[in-house]
Amino acid sequence: MEPQELKTFSAEALANFQATSAVAPSSRYLIRAMLAPLPLARARTVVEFGPGTGAITRALLDALPRQATLYSFEISPRFRDYLRQKLADPRLVVIDKEQGGKADALNAGLNLCWTPWVCTVDADSIMEEDSLLRALRPALEDDLVVASSGIVRIANGKIVEHWGVEDAIGIMQQLGLMPGPGAN
Repeated sequence: MEPQELKTFSAEALANFQATSAVAPSSRYLIRAMLAPLPLARARTVVEFGPGTGAITRALLDALPRQATLYSFEISPRFRDYLRQKLADPRLVVIDKEQGGKADALNAGLNLCWTPWVCTVDADSIMEEDSLLRALRPALEDDLVVASSGIVRIANGKIVEHWGVEDAIGIMQQLGLMPGPGAN
């Protein structure tokens, strides 16, 4: 880690620890563990939330193909400036996004979306294995259907005893963050 990265990270952590929520940038061990299960060599689009000074961002760019795009959402102006100065890569798009609540975040995501369908869920949502497919089926079968939703059961304060999958890739697939087996 270069001195400027540590200085930038420390300044932001001291100024706004509640948002930074870390005492140091991600280590190479954490980066390796987080990226190892991801099929980055064939990814076309990757979204990163909270890149900070870019420790994981650099590793993502190293692993991504030339035609891929990495969208990095960062709420800290200090971190955004640092990323733009230190990571000049045409595949990296640093999104200026101050915290504005859920509706604001959804609108920002929709403005960047280029796909015909969008799925939005809360970060703490637990979904059944085929829930996205079931929710999308009416729209796939009828061109007049433009929106669909699923059942939401409140589990606030309850212990969820069965997650369905326990490995990192399976959890990401279950959350809809990456395609499941047999997806295009």
